[in-house]
Amino acid sequence: DASDPEKWDAMFARIKREGFDAVESITLTWRADPQKFKMLLNEHGLALICQIHTTGGDIDEATGEYQYCTSNKLHDHLASFTKLTSEAAALSPVMINSHSGHDSWGTDKALSFFKSALKVEAALGIPVVHETHRQRLLFSPYATAELLTHPALKA
Repeated sequence: DASDPEKWDAMFARIKREGFDAVESITLTWRADPQKFKMLLNEHGLALICQIHTTGGDIDEATGEYQYCTSNKLHDHLASFTKLTSEAAALSPVMINSHSGHDSWGTDKALSFFKSALKVEAALGIPVVHETHRQRLLFSPYATAELLTHPALKA
């Protein structure tokens, strides 16, 4: 239902009726009709959390499969993060939830990504969270805990 703009009105009404205050949506959903998506969320009094997947978020035209993560290169993820957060920001979300980076990166690449991501977040003025998820930079709670000890990531 989420991918069909004709079903959004009823779906958002049901979500609100069931007591929810917001929806979380991936790029494929809102890209179907961004103006209608935002308008209907507003009509139903629902906030938006945009979920993005760096170097992903599209359908492969050849296979028809969802592309979750198509690169392990830092520059690809930084460019994708900047583009996707900007696209999401146009919808005025309360938060952006990012599946960020790649699990093959060491500490230096991870720190470089997060330093840049923090600058993008500050410029947008919208909170960005980075979800712990397989195949992604924060795939392991142990690696995540170690990253969080670095002074460059202290608020």
